[in-house]
Amino acid sequence: ERLPTSKEILDKIGRCAVEGKFDGFRLQVHKNKNTISIFSRNQENMTGMFPEIVEAIKKQIDAEHAIVEGEALAVNEETREFYPFQVTMQRKRKYDIQEKAEEFPLKLFLFDVMLIEEENTMGIPFRERRKKLEKLLKKGPTISLTKYIETDNPKKIDEFFNESVSEGMEGIMCKDLNAPYIAGGRKYAWIKL
Repeated sequence: ERLPTSKEILDKIGRCAVEGKFDGFRLQVHKNKNTISIFSRNQENMTGMFPEIVEAIKKQIDAEHAIVEGEALAVNEETREFYPFQVTMQRKRKYDIQEKAEEFPLKLFLFDVMLIEEENTMGIPFRERRKKLEKLLKKGPTISLTKYIETDNPKKIDEFFNESVSEGMEGIMCKDLNAPYIAGGRKYAWIKL
């Protein structure tokens, strides 16, 4: 969902989590011991296209079984800036995968978790899922958590928005701290600005 101002967002959901809105590949990653599967938002299996993400999940996700969700973007290693989406799109391919992985390495920014070991986390509030996700992720060079704040101050949301856009993001996502994970439609649990 979208709303035009931070005040309207706060009127709708109150105190919320605010994250940068990346312009990359939305990925759902399934870890089953050392078997990793990566799916697009349309459930297309993209595992073979992202070898660096597969290897990073094995090392950085501290669980035998997990399902996490995030956004992958190509990053310029020298400047630490995100490439435009048109460059990231070049990573969606069937041929010359390793060559493009070296030319435009991806970083994965995780923002949600649906499963840890045998626990389905989709029904618990976003705030609790975020804490579980923080504990699940080991430090490493390829996968990070999305930067976020919790606030009920429209000025802080606007400042975060301006920072995010200046860093090359397309805006921000404001998330209801108490909402469960809702597949597909977010029903104002997630609001774009």
